[in-house]
Amino acid sequence: MSGKLIKRQASLIYGIKGNATILYWINQSQGLKGYEAKAKSPANFAEMKKNIQDKKLEEENKELRELLRVAELQCRPVATCD
Repeated sequence: MSGKLIKRQASLIYGIKGNATILYWINQSQGLKGYEAKAKSPANFAEMKKNIQDKKLEEENKELRELLRVAELQCRPVATCD
């Protein structure tokens, strides 16, 4: 393919039925081997650190809510049957 066809046009012209097959052949024509992973952008460590910190805070929040729930259950007066 010369890059002038969209996937739908190529599938009609060449009789390729599956979308995955079209993508495979596009990758082949670009010199990629099969479903080779494309280069990833460098990791954003500041964002990763923030995500880890957010998860820790969420876990702490969940634990504190559970402790509060237990404390509230312990403080409830016992219902008596008169």
